[in-house]
Amino acid sequence: MGRRSPEVEVQLDSGGIRNLPEHDIKAIFRAAGDLIMAGGRNLLAKILKGSRDKRF
Repeated sequence: MGRRSPEVEVQLDSGGIRNLPEHDIKAIFRAAGDLIMAGGRNLLAKILKGSRDKRF
């Protein structure tokens, strides 16, 4: 097994959004599914964290 890196504290900024309409949530999940199919979970994680990787 590899070494575990120490956990990093993360603070998320919701920009004042308290809840999302259901149709927005469904659209997000549809897009996430398509991204996973195209590039895998790593691509989805890079997009969600704001990576500047130009591979795709």
